[in-house]
Amino acid sequence: MATNSQFTIYTSQDTYGPGPMNGTTGSLIRVLDSCLVTGYTGKPAAGWTKPLGNISASCVSAYQQPSGSQFTLFVNDNSVAVTRTAAVTGWTSLVSLAGAVNANNVGSGSGQFPLPAQANTYGRAYWYKSATADTVQRNWIIAADAYTMYIWFSDGQSVGYYYHGGFGDFYSLAGSSDTGRCLLFGKYADNTTSIAGYESTDCVAAGIWNNNSVSSTTYMTGHYLAKNVNGGSSIRYNKKGDNAVSINPIGANLENSYLVGTNGSMPCPNPYDNNFYIAPIYIFDPTGPQLRGRYRGIYQLCHPMANFTNFQTITGTGKYAGKTFTLIYFGYNGGGWLLETSPTVETN
Repeated sequence: MATNSQFTIYTSQDTYGPGPMNGTTGSLIRVLDSCLVTGYTGKPAAGWTKPLGNISASCVSAYQQPSGSQFTLFVNDNSVAVTRTAAVTGWTSLVSLAGAVNANNVGSGSGQFPLPAQANTYGRAYWYKSATADTVQRNWIIAADAYTMYIWFSDGQSVGYYYHGGFGDFYSLAGSSDTGRCLLFGKYADNTTSIAGYESTDCVAAGIWNNNSVSSTTYMTGHYLAKNVNGGSSIRYNKKGDNAVSINPIGANLENSYLVGTNGSMPCPNPYDNNFYIAPIYIFDPTGPQLRGRYRGIYQLCHPMANFTNFQTITGTGKYAGKTFTLIYFGYNGGGWLLETSPTVETN
């Protein structure tokens, strides 16, 4: 049975918050502690716990969901190739931070996602804190509740652009019987040169990724689910919004067409009903292929970003009546993210 929840929005600009991030060891841990675990004046914590504490001056830690799947995010904020990047791994049961403080530590336990064979030898995705390994301040945004956390990094490669990562439950069409309804996503490669492409996570990429995604075995790199639909081990997944309104494709192959496109292509507003249009971001299990569920509280805005301002509030109508959304842009494909800010985020 579906229930509702609401995200708390934390930013690097909050007066009493932890402040901006940077490209040094431990800066991500400091921010996650403040937002997920302890909270600060004006912003309560999202209620997550740190079941195993920290090792090595708070540069390696883990965060457990208080509700839903109650899985654990392992964070190695200790020089993965360079200190500007943190490595993240999901566990259905994390039993140890593994002690060793090195770039290849992903913790230990059971139910790892991604598996070592799926990602980067050891099993991990990457979250970019900064384009430079120094103390230059970088802004960030976190949206979190007891089930899911999303994070945006303004890493400094291009002013006003964000990378995106996330961990936690998605909304499963199978409901709570889906014991693998937890996702982890970020960059696949530990570098700062791939600012667009297969790893990109903005909702333009979601809307136009592979026209045949429903009937193929395609998956997006850097995107992982805890278990397959039968409760087995980790799988990679595909995501899709509404490619019909997101871009005018070049030829039949949509896999690369976003590199020459921009963002939503619907008139703004739609002239026939004077409304804005949005689309859910659906999660596809390509091993079926099967429509598995959708992102909690993240939507695709189907209109050109130039018609909006960053952090603009949009009020829902029709089937979205009673919902409010905040637009975050730009992603490195020129798109953005429409984040639900009302207490109606679907949950199971």
